[in-house]
Amino acid sequence: MFWSARDDPSILVVHAIPARDGGPDALDLTRIPVEAVIAREPDGLEHAIIADGPRRLRLEVHGASLTSGPVFLHYDLSGFAHLRQRLLSLSRLEALKRLGRLPRNLYPLDPISMRWSLALAAWDLRAAGASQIDIAVTLFSDAQIDADSVERMRRRRFRASPARRGQTAIVCHRE
Repeated sequence: MFWSARDDPSILVVHAIPARDGGPDALDLTRIPVEAVIAREPDGLEHAIIADGPRRLRLEVHGASLTSGPVFLHYDLSGFAHLRQRLLSLSRLEALKRLGRLPRNLYPLDPISMRWSLALAAWDLRAAGASQIDIAVTLFSDAQIDADSVERMRRRRFRASPARRGQTAIVCHRE
């Protein structure tokens, strides 16, 4: 899914210039063992998603194409409102160039997303007809489960679930 850097402050805006001989300061996606998906607009603007397993780096590329070989990149970090997110993306790009991968330590776990993931899984299991104890065993199989803790978990998950707010949740699984 592609969108503009105006809509996502973590997207790094770059200006690419062809680098005929490559060199240590050039980026050549064909020499880095990660997946890259690039969408080109009619005006030449490119939206790139560089993926290394579950980690992603998004670039908005002006100028030369990332698909035409090595390029030198100039980074647009103007403004202070979203500077922290863009600097993190720049750090990820630097690590990609240096290591050939997107390192895990630059992608901290978000505890809120972990809770939402559990809430959606519980909601999905319940919608499929699983009992409360089946849900608890499925989600927390290595934890000791008793009837009181199941009831507390059920109440918390239901309060956080989209179903309570009348919304529909769509969970996509990729295999």
